[in-house]
Amino acid sequence: MSTKGTHIPDWLQVPFAGITPAPTQQKGQDLFPTGNWRAIRPVYRDKMPPCNNACGTNEKIQGYLDLVKRGKYLDAYALIKEDMPFPSVTGRVCYHPCEQACNRGQYDEAISIRAVERFLGDLGQALRHDVVTAGPANGKKVAVVGSGPAGHSAAYQLARLGYEVTILEKSPKAGGLNRGGIPDWVLPQHVLDREIERLVELGITIKTNVEVGRDVTWDDLKTRYDACVLAVGLTEPNSVRAEGEDKDGVIYGLPFLRDIGMGTSQVRLGPRVAVIGGGNTAIDCAREALRQGAEEVTMITVEAGTNEMPCVPEDLHDMVEEGVELLHGRALTAVLGNGKVEALQLHPARFSGAINASPIAVDRETAPDRFAVDNVIIAVGQRASLKWLPDEFKNE
Repeated sequence: MSTKGTHIPDWLQVPFAGITPAPTQQKGQDLFPTGNWRAIRPVYRDKMPPCNNACGTNEKIQGYLDLVKRGKYLDAYALIKEDMPFPSVTGRVCYHPCEQACNRGQYDEAISIRAVERFLGDLGQALRHDVVTAGPANGKKVAVVGSGPAGHSAAYQLARLGYEVTILEKSPKAGGLNRGGIPDWVLPQHVLDREIERLVELGITIKTNVEVGRDVTWDDLKTRYDACVLAVGLTEPNSVRAEGEDKDGVIYGLPFLRDIGMGTSQVRLGPRVAVIGGGNTAIDCAREALRQGAEEVTMITVEAGTNEMPCVPEDLHDMVEEGVELLHGRALTAVLGNGKVEALQLHPARFSGAINASPIAVDRETAPDRFAVDNVIIAVGQRASLKWLPDEFKNE
C-alpha cells in the first residue's frame, strides 16, 4: 500500500515545518525509516478539562480524580477542600454538570464525579481530617449576612485569608437553603451540621436569630465591620398569578420544605396533592408530600414532556418510581373552592419562546380542565427578597 501523497494534519505539521521524512523502497512499498521521525512527537497542551470548565465552583476535578486513582484519598480530600468547603453536601445535591461535560461519556459513560466527591467528603468527616486552617490574622473584620451555600463559602474563604468573620443568620439554625430547601432524605441534617462545625473550628462566629434591620442596624454593621457580604439567596417564592391563589390549602414550595427542614411545619396535607412546576424544588416537594402522608401526588407542568423539564433526570426518575404522576402541557389559571381549595382550573399551555413577554403561552380559547385536589403546592422558582435593603443599595 502506497503512502505517497498522504496528508499530514495541520496540528502535526505546525511544530515541525520543513521536516519531510525520506521514504525508501522495499518490495514495492514505501517505508519511512524510524530514525527520520525522531523529531516528530505529540504536542501536549495544558488546557481546561471540560469537567473543570463545567464546574460552578472551579474544582480541580481532574486533580483529585487522579489522586483517588492512585489511592491517595486524603490528598484528594485536601485538594477538593481548596475550592469546596462542603464536599459532603455537594456530593449529594449538586446536579453535576461536570458529568454531562465528561469526555468519557463519548466513549461509554461519564465518570461518577459527584459520587467521588461525596466519598471524599464523607471520608474527611469520618476521620475528622482537618486540612484547612485559618490564615494569619490581618486585623480586618467581615460580616456575612446569610448562612446558605454562598454565605458558607464566602466565610470559609475569608477565614482562610485571615479575616475575622461573623455570620449573621435570621433563622434558628444555620444552613440557609441547604437546611431549609433540601429534604433530610437527600441531605441528612447531621452531614450539614458537621460541615457547619468546620466553620466554627476555623474561628468563624455564627449568630443565629439575628436579622439585619430588626436585631442589628446597617449603621451597626458599618461601625463594627470593615466589610459586609450579602449572601441572602433567593428565598421569596414566585406566584403563578392564578385567580384564587390565596385560598386555604395553597402552599408554596420553598416555605413547605423549609418548615419541614426546620421542624416548624404546621401543614397537614389532604390525600390528593398537586404540585405546580417542573424543576428540582417541585420534585422535592412532590416526593416530600408522599412522605407527609399524601396518597395521590400529581406534578403539573407547562412542559410538553419530561425531556423539556428543567430538573435533574435522576431525581425525576426516582420521583416517578415513588409513584408521583405527571400531567404535562397545562397551566394553572384558577384555584377553585369556597374559601378552601377544592379543585384546579387548568388550561393547555406551552413555552412560547418569548423574551420580552411571558415565556408561557396559555390557550384560553380551549375549555379548561377541572382537577380535584385537597392541596396544591406551587413551586415555580424563587426570587430575592430585597425589601429589607436600605434605599442606598436599592438605587444601585
